[in-house]
Amino acid sequence: MRKNCRAVAAFGLASWVVVKYAQGYVFDWSSNGFVRTGAIAVTVNTSASLFINDTKTGDTSFLGNRAGSDRLAPGIYAVRLVRNGYSVWRKTVEVREGMLTDFPTVLLLPTDEQLLGTLKSEASVSLAQARTLKNAPPKILPQEVRVDDFVLRGTQLLDMRTASGSLVAEGVLGMTVAKNTSRILWWTRNELWVLWLRNTDYQPFRVEDERQAITRFSVPILRAAWFRDNDHIVVDLGNSGYRVIETDARGGTNIIKI
Repeated sequence: MRKNCRAVAAFGLASWVVVKYAQGYVFDWSSNGFVRTGAIAVTVNTSASLFINDTKTGDTSFLGNRAGSDRLAPGIYAVRLVRNGYSVWRKTVEVREGMLTDFPTVLLLPTDEQLLGTLKSEASVSLAQARTLKNAPPKILPQEVRVDDFVLRGTQLLDMRTASGSLVAEGVLGMTVAKNTSRILWWTRNELWVLWLRNTDYQPFRVEDERQAITRFSVPILRAAWFRDNDHIVVDLGNSGYRVIETDARGGTNIIKI
C-alpha cells in the first residue's frame, strides 16, 4: 500500500513538473522554486548567427532574418550576432518573467575592404541628401511635422509647431528629420540627440516628445543624417571617418566604424 502511495505521489509530482514546464516555467536553483521564463528575439538585415552567453542558439537567413531563444530564466544575458566579414552586434540583455525582449531593427554592416568603398559612398549620399536645418529663419507653419517646423536660431533649436514656439535644445549645430517624419535628430559639437515626434509601436517603445542623448564623441561632429531607416544614424567625424549608430541604447549602443 505504501509503495502504491509513493508511486502515486511521484507520478503526481512528475506530472506537476511537466505542467509547469509546459506553462513556460523553469526551476530556479537560486530561489529553490519555479519561475516563469522570458525570451529574446532579434531581427537583422542579413544572415547571422545568434549567441547567448557564448552559446549558439540559432541562425537567421536573408529570407527569414529573425532568430531568438525562449524558456530563458530571468536574468542578465550577453547577446551577440555574428557573421564573417561583418560588424558584430552586442548587447547585455535583461530577461524578465513572462516578457519578450525584442530587438527588431538590428543592422550589421560589411567590414570587408572590397565592400567598404560602396558603404562609404552610401554614407556620403545619405549625408548629402539629408534635409538638414541650419540657421533657417523662424516660421510658424501648419501642424504637419516637417523640417521647417523646427528653427535653428543661432544655436537654439526651436519647435514651431505651436504659435509661441518652444525651446528644444541649446548649443545645436544642425538637425534633420527621419524619413517617416516620426523623429528628429540634432547634434551639438560632440553630442547626438533624438526627439520622437510620435509614439512607436515596436521595442523599445517611445512616446511622443521623448528625447534621448544617443552618444557622445571626443571629436567634433561635422554632419549627421538618418541611415537606411528611422533607427540608425550616420555621423561624419571629419578625419576620424564615418560612424553608423543605432538609436536603441538598451544594453549598450552599437557604433560601427566605416
